[in-house]
Amino acid sequence: MSEHRQRFAAICESSPEIKARFDAYANAAIAEVKASIGIDLTADDVLDLDRVRLAAVIGEDFDLVSLLVDASKLTKTQTQLAERSRADMVLAGDKEELDRVNSLSRVQRMEYARTHLQAQNEGPKSGGSIADASGSRAIFESLASLRPADRIAAARKLGLTK
Repeated sequence: MSEHRQRFAAICESSPEIKARFDAYANAAIAEVKASIGIDLTADDVLDLDRVRLAAVIGEDFDLVSLLVDASKLTKTQTQLAERSRADMVLAGDKEELDRVNSLSRVQRMEYARTHLQAQNEGPKSGGSIADASGSRAIFESLASLRPADRIAAARKLGLTK
């Protein structure tokens, strides 16, 4: 733990008012960063932001623009923004980034796709329209009782396979 964090923790222990103010400011900072740049921060991450700690101690509001600038300098934020940028480049077909991803092992490529491309490609993978999980379970159970050839034909009819 850094020296600044240790000092601030000691201040919060001695003053419940400052602790309450920091908690409120941290929640506001987390919400603002999520809404503005789409990065999930924790109260521990916000503890690294000098502006929020200072505002909690002196009791004044902090500037949201300055908060976003400071938050974008955090290692966690920079990493997530870089990952998002690389995922956008892959989706746009950037040759160099595609070559970099293709040079990864199969497991690493699957993990990359799972973590970076999933949010951008959300939505149904097939043309079928299964309303909810209980409905899909009933459909799969009814398909399981069919002969293999009929099962495939019914799945195609429902848009579950091609």
